[in-house]
Amino acid sequence: MRIDPARSTVRFCATHALGLGPVEGTLAVVEGEVDVERQTAWAVLDATSFSTGNPRRDKDIKDKRFLDVARFPTIRFDGTAPAGGDGQRRVTGTLTVRDVTRPVTLEVVAARPIDGGQIVRATGTIDRRVFGVVAGRGLIRPRLTVTIDVYAVS
Repeated sequence: MRIDPARSTVRFCATHALGLGPVEGTLAVVEGEVDVERQTAWAVLDATSFSTGNPRRDKDIKDKRFLDVARFPTIRFDGTAPAGGDGQRRVTGTLTVRDVTRPVTLEVVAARPIDGGQIVRATGTIDRRVFGVVAGRGLIRPRLTVTIDVYAVS
């Protein structure tokens, strides 16, 4: 099934290292596909759409010290296989950020049919350092919680 970008989003939450509270934001989904039966998926995200609601912070994160969206305008996930076996639904695959590809595992926490399609929610924790995003040490903790909500249609 094809992912409908207008109804899909990626949300993230980073924790401020000094305990000042979470920083939440979104990224737009550009395109992708989901196969619920095989628990595989791929998706392309628009890194230039990074938004926390704070224009100054968003500009900093889009700059070359963090996402470098001028050189790397997209982020890609390729879910290649189901994982687990302990009753949980997981998808393993690769995430490419700043032209660095690393393995990730996402937990599928919800998948249900709706209006001739499927709504799928997956979550995971990503360590930004393994993708070369190391700026902000001492201000931003290295791990981000990511929640992906996609609406896929046949």
